[in-house]
Amino acid sequence: ATPLVERNTQATADGKVQMRTDSRLLKPSLVRFTPQQVLAVLAEIQAPVLLIEGERGILGERAWAAQARQAVPRLTRHVLAGGHHLHLEPQAVERVAEVICLEGCTAS
Repeated sequence: ATPLVERNTQATADGKVQMRTDSRLLKPSLVRFTPQQVLAVLAEIQAPVLLIEGERGILGERAWAAQARQAVPRLTRHVLAGGHHLHLEPQAVERVAEVICLEGCTAS
């Protein structure tokens, strides 16, 4: 969490610290796809896809996430110990890098 906190805090004029965020993340998307459209787009992905998730991530085994993963023809999934920001967790960084290197060398 430290990298996220460092990136999303700022000092105020009175010497205090406050959280900040990109306001665009809080606005509704201008484009909305139906679930069927999402699955159709995912099914058309032709490149190999590497998905690395933390076992305590936000998607996990939810039915919709499983359906979306199944729609991607060349998806390779790795579930590692950790949370949603797995790549920022010190205890997981090395394993994430290993999986990327392993899959990057074997992808075709």
